[in-house]
Amino acid sequence: MFYMITAEHMTRNKIDQLAQIVERDNWGFVVNGGMDAVFTGFGNLFVEVESYADALQIVDIAHSLNNGASCTAKALTDEEVDEYM
Repeated sequence: MFYMITAEHMTRNKIDQLAQIVERDNWGFVVNGGMDAVFTGFGNLFVEVESYADALQIVDIAHSLNNGASCTAKALTDEEVDEYM
């Protein structure tokens, strides 16, 4: 299952840190990540996980990194996955 994790009040370093935690702790596989091109201060992490619970765990980790600012996990359709790949 592919998800786009989106979090506000992020920096490139925080996105990198989140990606390292996700892979180190086996919450999923990070496909790509970076800062949003449209919304300043928003970071995105494109991940493949085994379950929605894993995606929610990644959201919790992002939430702790951005001091409680908004974080979401959006399940991606096959078309969206193809677009991002």
